[in-house]
Amino acid sequence: MLDVQEKRETLLRAAEMLAPVLPGFHFRVVACGCGAGGAFAHGEFSLGQRRLILLIRYRSLLVIYRLGQAAVTHHEYREALSLGQESLDGPSWFSGPVLSALSAVKRELAQYGEDFVHGSGEQFLRIAAGYAARQTGPVVLSCFQKLGAPGRGRNRDVTKLCLYENVAG
Repeated sequence: MLDVQEKRETLLRAAEMLAPVLPGFHFRVVACGCGAGGAFAHGEFSLGQRRLILLIRYRSLLVIYRLGQAAVTHHEYREALSLGQESLDGPSWFSGPVLSALSAVKRELAQYGEDFVHGSGEQFLRIAAGYAARQTGPVVLSCFQKLGAPGRGRNRDVTKLCLYENVAG
């Protein structure tokens, strides 16, 4: 139970870190617990149809942006905005100290996430549509889907992380 409490505390600290760059958004803890994959924490910021979802498991963090039914990971969003060397290297799922990864997310969101945070969302929706078009086949959702991770029908680099399992080529 101590590990679950630790994940929850990390999630709450993460929310405190991101709150200044998400004015008007409200944070809530969605779920904390211990499943077959170990302790986890799931929270989200929301404003209307906009959601910034935080999923923490082990010492890793997954950040997902959602507007209506459209969703992309932090990695996809920054890749589409061509942040290149100015951004965190690595996959959608940040490995290592969660709060260190959050510092990079906060910086990039403040500098480049205006359309998602305050804008019309048109740029974000184009980005999400581009990633959805890359989907390669039907997907069986597992693990974090039980926690409400968005992205139904999309399969990307998170396959190895047991978030989505591609069952057809």
